Amino acid sequence: MKEQQTKSLKSAIDGLLWLSAESIGQRFHIDVLVLASRQELEVKIVDLTLGESPIYLDSSHGQPFSRETINTMEDRLIEKLADLNQEQEIAA
Repeated sequence: MKEQQTKSLKSAIDGLLWLSAESIGQRFHIDVLVLASRQELEVKIVDLTLGESPIYLDSSHGQPFSRETINTMEDRLIEKLADLNQEQEIAA
């Protein structure tokens, strides 16, 4: 059972890491911080045209994460990224 939970968490985290890798070279860069030993997670979006300060930040706030928590964070991240890209298209 423990091994299944670990695989489940790993696959959820892999989704966030994939989004981060896909953002390389894009205006909106996604940083993912995983502190596995403390089961904490932080996700931020940085607008590279504005500097290093995050324009979006989501965190597990020190609460142990689960697959559901991670997937919910990923959903919020995707929604925010879509909103930012839409704003960028409108501005152009």
